[in-house]
Amino acid sequence: MLEDLILTAVKNAMAEAEEMAEKEMAKVTGGINIPGLF
Repeated sequence: MLEDLILTAVKNAMAEAEEMAEKEMAKVTGGINIPGLF
């Protein structure tokens, strides 16, 4: 049970970090999608 909670928390954190990185990259690139960058 504890393992499930930890796994869920880590997955959520990874998804949130990826979303934040995408938002920051969109600011830098002006929203241009650069294939293979992320």
